[in-house]
Amino acid sequence: RNASIMKSLYPNRTLVVNGETLGRLMVQSSFDPGLSHIFNQLIGFEGDEFYSFSAEYLGVAGQRFGDISFHLPTSVPLGVIDRDGSFEINPAKDRKVLADELVIVLTEDASSCA
Repeated sequence: RNASIMKSLYPNRTLVVNGETLGRLMVQSSFDPGLSHIFNQLIGFEGDEFYSFSAEYLGVAGQRFGDISFHLPTSVPLGVIDRDGSFEINPAKDRKVLADELVIVLTEDASSCA
């Protein structure tokens, strides 16, 4: 239903409609066309991408989540994946990141966090 509207708004774009959440994002983008550029950066193949790295690899094991952004100047830490595979987006700033956990970051490419 929304595909024809989105095609008229963005005729040179390929649309992939998948689930209710994506539909909501598309509708919200029609209210604020600038959002489509942000979504394109986040989920497109150009620009920054989501990665997960071990806290040990990043050198942030034992540190508070709120402090690790200072150790990753070219990346944005977004969350943590624990040893059970559960993830927490935007955890409390005082949450300690354990050595065997993964940190989810938004960064240009994997080498940006090395």
